[in-house]
Formats: sequence, C-alpha cells, structure tokens
Amino acid sequence: MDRQSKRRLVVAGVSSLVGTSAAAYYMYKSWFSRREEGSCKQHHSASPLEDGFQSLDESCKAWEFALAEASQKGDNERAAAIRQVLRRAYACLDAYNSSFAKHREDSDDFSDVASFKSACSDNEQDLSGFDDFHTSPVRVRRDTSHASDLSLSPSGSKQISMWEEAMKRAKEGKIPIRKFRLQYTGAKDETDYAARVYCFRSALAHLGKSEAKRNAIRDPFMRIVTGILIKGDADPNLFVSAVEKMERFIAKQMSLDGGVCLMKELGVKGVKEFTLFDIVLDFMLFDSFDDLKCPPQAVLNALQTTWVPSSVRKRGLRGAVWACARSRRSMMPVDSFMQNFYDIAITVAPTLACGLLSVGDPEFVDLCKGFKSLMLEYIHDCFAIPGKDLRLSAEDYADKILEKTRLYSPRAIQMVSKAMK
Repeated sequence: MDRQSKRRLVVAGVSSLVGTSAAAYYMYKSWFSRREEGSCKQHHSASPLEDGFQSLDESCKAWEFALAEASQKGDNERAAAIRQVLRRAYACLDAYNSSFAKHREDSDDFSDVASFKSACSDNEQDLSGFDDFHTSPVRVRRDTSHASDLSLSPSGSKQISMWEEAMKRAKEGKIPIRKFRLQYTGAKDETDYAARVYCFRSALAHLGKSEAKRNAIRDPFMRIVTGILIKGDADPNLFVSAVEKMERFIAKQMSLDGGVCLMKELGVKGVKEFTLFDIVLDFMLFDSFDDLKCPPQAVLNALQTTWVPSSVRKRGLRGAVWACARSRRSMMPVDSFMQNFYDIAITVAPTLACGLLSVGDPEFVDLCKGFKSLMLEYIHDCFAIPGKDLRLSAEDYADKILEKTRLYSPRAIQMVSKAMK
C-alpha cells in the first residue's frame, strides 16, 4: 500500500469516528424520546455522550498540532488530509454545541437537530479526493468557547450575538482574566471588562489568520518604536533584532507542540491565553505601565538625585533599568520565552523609561508621553467597539480594529517625525 493510500485510510477511519459520534447523538435522542414516553425509567444522564465529544475535542487538539507540523515542513498532501479530518470534526462539534449543549440545562426539548444532521451528513461522502481542500475555506480552531457567532439561545430559535455571549459568560465568571485593567481600557466594571476581553480575543483570532492583517498592525508599531529609540539616542537595530528573534522562537515553539510549552511557561506568570492581547497588551505593555508607577529602588535612587545634571541622571537611570532587566534575564531558563522577552526589554526599556519618567531632553520626554497617551486612546477606542452593535461578529470587530489602527498609526508616525526634525 503506497503512502497516499495509507493516508486516505487514516482519514477514512477518523471520519468514521466523527460519524460514529453523530450516530451516538441520534441514539441518545431516541433513548430520550422513549424515556419521555414512559418506556425508559432510568435517570437521565448525558455523560456518555458528553465524554465522547470531549474525546473528539481532545483529538482535534492533537490534529491541530499535526497540521502545524505538516505545514511547517511543507508537506502539503499530509496537511490537506489533516484539514479534511479537522473540518469534519469541527462541523460535528459545532453542531453538538449548538443543538445539544445549549439545551442540556434549560430544556428537555431536542427537536432542533436539523443543523446537527446537516453538519454531520458530510461524513457519508467519499473521502478519496484531497485537492479541493487546498482552496476550501478551513476555519482555524482556537477555542470553541469563542465561537459565539454559532451559538443558539436556549429556545434554539435566535442566534446569540458575540456581545450577548460575552456578557453571559462574564456574569457567570467563565472568562479567564489575569488582571482587571479598567484604567487602561475604559471598561466601566469588571464584568464589562471581561466581556470586552472576550470579544477582543475573538477578533484577534481572526486577525491572526492573515499575515497581511498581522503586518498591518506590526509594521507601523515597529516603525514608531524605532523612531522613538533613534530620538532617544539608542540603537534601533538591537530592538528589531530582538523582536525578530522572539518571533522566530514563537514560530519554532508553535511548530513543535502548538504552543503547549509556551503556555506552561507563561501560565506561571498568570497569562490565561496565548493571544496578542494577553501577551503584548496585558503582560508586556500594561505591566510596564504598572512598573513605572512603582519602579524598583535602584530606579528611584536615580530619579531622586535631582541636584545632579540632567545628562548624569539620564545615564544613571538608563544604567539602573538596564541592570534590572539584565539581572532578571540571567535568572530565566535558557531558550525560553522570558529570556527572549528580557532581550527585548534590555534594548527598549532604558530609553523609554527616561522619557516616561521625565528624565532627559524635554522634546524626547514629550514624545514618549505623547505616544503613551495616544496608545491608551487607541486601546480605549478599540475596547469601546463591542456592545454598540449587537450584530457585530468577531470578524467585523477585527476589521474595525484594523480601521482604528489605520486611523491612529499616521498620527503616531507624524508625532515621531515632528520630534526628529
């Protein structure tokens, strides 16, 4: 048997497993109907069915890792085969979540099974062709809890919007939050903040699928920061090299295990999910703002020497921040996320700290504070989007974030250009 035949056999076997899950659903519904008619007196329990779908969900995670590995190695045939398996599995899981899970607590009515049957009917089709999946739309699965645009209300008749789903989960305490950042996002309370984080993560998951959209956010940011570093008499090439090294490290880890080891390392720091919000905004940016409010003693010592010339204070502050970052880096495991994180901090933190703590050239101080203010304004505007339009989907939100980026980037770039003249 050649390699292609073996792969088709594997796909057929896995898809049969998905089809079996669908069959289990119908068997369960038939049993439940008999119970309602009085022919079945046992206590109702959905655990066997739920266990089956939980196993399918765990299998999807392993297949996602396999897909990432195949794509990284350029094995297009194997990647296409795995995409086919995942597509069918996701359809089965989505149908289960919408037509069964929403009913299990509030209703005994399982009449809305049409969507489940339709979604799973593809499992009866022939699996011999793989080529069409190179161009078929494949939904990259992040977390089924974020697929709110597919959710049904308990009545099974009305779609729940992303914002409604977010508020529901926030009120139930089902949205993992590391720290509540009301002062940086403009959220009115913790529930409101959690709901907006849920929507923001969902939007970023869509943005992450497109390299062009990712670069539409990354490139202006890199241009702005390098301009600030030049104005602050720092070498921007060190910063760019450190960022690129971090990107290569993350790409390597994602190809190896899908980010499992990364999340284990970051989980110790309280990071809840591996998203742009959780890593860049919450962990890196917001934590750095908090550090500026309560800097280490070495930094305070440099700031309190007001009787010395400004240039001396600037060198002292830069040296103190650099030493703190270097010391923390030395305690991190070799070839870890945190080691790469402090590599970036070493190149940018000393310079930005001077500007944000009002040490050094007045024009540079104004530039740093102006950039921080504009950054917070941008974050406020992005976080204010959900809730205004109940029909807003995660994809729509992602597009609006890009619109805000295109609106704010020229203002920041102009600010840097003006300061450098």
